[in-house]
Amino acid sequence: MNAPPQIGFLGRTFGWSGSRQEWLAVAGVGAWLAMGVAISRYTPRLTVGEAILAYTVWVLLIGVAARDAVRNLFGPVFFYDIVRVGRQRLTFILRLLYAGVVGSTLLMMYFGWLDSKVNYFRVANPVVGTNELSRFGAEFFETFVTIQFLVAVLLTPVYVAGTICLEKERKTLEFLLATDLRNREIVFGKLASRVVNLLMFVLLGLPILAFIQLFGGVDPEQLLMAIVATVVTVIGLSALSIWYSTMLKKARDAIMLTYLTYGAYLFASLFAAAYSNLAPWKGWWNTPVDFGIVSFGIHDILWRLADGNIIWQLILMEGANRGRGGLTVTAPDQLTNYVLFWAIASTLLLGHAIVRLRTVALQQAYGSPGGTRSRKRKVVTADGTEKVVVNEVTRTHPKIGENPVFWKEVFVDAGGRRGRAVQIISGLIVALLLSPLGIIAWNHFFDDGFSYGGRSSWYHFTEAVNAWVRGVTGIVTALLLLAAAVRGAGAVSGEKDKDSWISLLSTPLSADEILMGKWWGCVLGVRRIYFLLLVIWSCGLALGSVNPLLIAVTAPLVLLYTAAFSWIGLYFSMTARNTMVATVRAFFAALFCMGGYWLPIVLCCVLPLSLTHANDRDFVPFGQILLAIVPPFLAGWMPMLRTDRHEMGWFDDREPGGIGWLAPIAAILFWMVFTSVLATACRVKFRKLTNRESQELPGSWVLQPPAPQEEPGTKQNRYE
Repeated sequence: MNAPPQIGFLGRTFGWSGSRQEWLAVAGVGAWLAMGVAISRYTPRLTVGEAILAYTVWVLLIGVAARDAVRNLFGPVFFYDIVRVGRQRLTFILRLLYAGVVGSTLLMMYFGWLDSKVNYFRVANPVVGTNELSRFGAEFFETFVTIQFLVAVLLTPVYVAGTICLEKERKTLEFLLATDLRNREIVFGKLASRVVNLLMFVLLGLPILAFIQLFGGVDPEQLLMAIVATVVTVIGLSALSIWYSTMLKKARDAIMLTYLTYGAYLFASLFAAAYSNLAPWKGWWNTPVDFGIVSFGIHDILWRLADGNIIWQLILMEGANRGRGGLTVTAPDQLTNYVLFWAIASTLLLGHAIVRLRTVALQQAYGSPGGTRSRKRKVVTADGTEKVVVNEVTRTHPKIGENPVFWKEVFVDAGGRRGRAVQIISGLIVALLLSPLGIIAWNHFFDDGFSYGGRSSWYHFTEAVNAWVRGVTGIVTALLLLAAAVRGAGAVSGEKDKDSWISLLSTPLSADEILMGKWWGCVLGVRRIYFLLLVIWSCGLALGSVNPLLIAVTAPLVLLYTAAFSWIGLYFSMTARNTMVATVRAFFAALFCMGGYWLPIVLCCVLPLSLTHANDRDFVPFGQILLAIVPPFLAGWMPMLRTDRHEMGWFDDREPGGIGWLAPIAAILFWMVFTSVLATACRVKFRKLTNRESQELPGSWVLQPPAPQEEPGTKQNRYE
């Protein structure tokens, strides 16, 4: 028999035919979800055994019906992608690293706790009480949950945000759209395969949690809620990532904007919900508006928008436990609000991604690369009347010049138009970074009695502005370096994915000319972030809150960091087989260079040395140097107003054993040497990759090869 005909928009987009089997599948899924909500609501009334039994039955029911449901909902893309991703070497490496970090943390915390409680290494027969073991189990459980949540947040955008973008860059999405696959099957298949692999990290920690149960102190209800919150966060971030992957063309933009959006949401919702209780307009702010069925005010809306903020939920539960502010919230209620928020957000994001997948893909594949905009102008006709003429003006670029790779990377691939929604989100992120300046001015000049016994002096205002400048400089520098590394990760591998690598090598360009053009594209392609830093520093200088000399030192320091992280991205772009792998490697390498190396140092050096009771002053110089090597920290520390003891902070030479300014100077020298070594390694690697000999003398960094001899009167520009 022939398949039933598809019905309009639902049939084209979701593959919905309205058959009896599909209605039964929808009813079954709805009943299963309703059962899950009922179990979560009645969990506080059940014993631990009854709750575990109810959730086990709930999971088994979906397992029984999973065979047909998975095949009909996700389609063949899910089965292909989950096998391909699960067999990647990077997946096994990340799982081993995660298990090693968690196991090492448990081991070090256990020995440190034993030594602090009973002097384990200096007593013949140490005895540890049962209550102490329970406290240790509770402390490690909190540490484990924090590590697991951070790993989920870090890995989810990297795993998911490049799925559809990678198909676009390889030009294989058109072939998927040409098949009988529906938008739903493509989006859900890509999403589900990545989510399943991410949830393996959650399952990887279960044996360690089972071992911790031997110590006691871990409530099964808390364990269950921690797992549910982590899984919900993975699904919510995956929905946001797949939405960006659908709307954008490049994986690097989707990954970075996913991180920025989630970070901006955490900061904005936390600030709005917390400040709503302190606002000077608190009277009308909390006044509810009656809409007939329900009544709520702006305060209630802000609190509902913060339901998806895990930090805010923890603050509310901590305040309720300590009896602050009259809060009566409970952990199950907060978890329910958290799940409902991300369920609604995920549904909206996935629905929009499914509806817009085909339209956006066709526009990006066959639309104008430069984009167009409308321009209205008045003209006078021959009879003397005026009329309005609308012209479509194409965005133009400068002339190509002598270096076409530089022109392509800096002006063509610098970003372009990214859609109205992406522009709005980017504008909100910038507004969040600049908004504390207005709040500081309000608190110091308009809010009497806020601090310092009335209107504060100009001295306190400049101190607060300086703290804002330094903090925002560190945050923006971290974003800048991640953007440079991720952009560099797609510079070379992107050419291979787009099948333009052979065409690039067929040009008369030298290896150094191509490589330096790519590098300049990474450095100058993030120039919008340079402008944001310039605005921040200009505000600090105009208000007299920053030393101009130190700003003059910070600016080239940021450029040095950007150059180094661009080389990091380029190196992985040359060694990886595709852009996705290069992006993942470059991202985690950038995190390691921005302070991630402190994790192995703490686990392998600090904690073992603390057990030996060595003199801490002997390690202060090394600690200061290692801290100064962290680029965002040093960039945020540098814009000081004065060089007194308070401003110097960690690098004060008056601290016992401190070396003062020598630590930042040593760190700057380290990054200069590291950048030079990495640049040389990239040059050697790129020459081998292109199988070309350099046309310049060894050590020369001239961007163009020697110009050929031409007869007088001919054009000197080969590429115009």
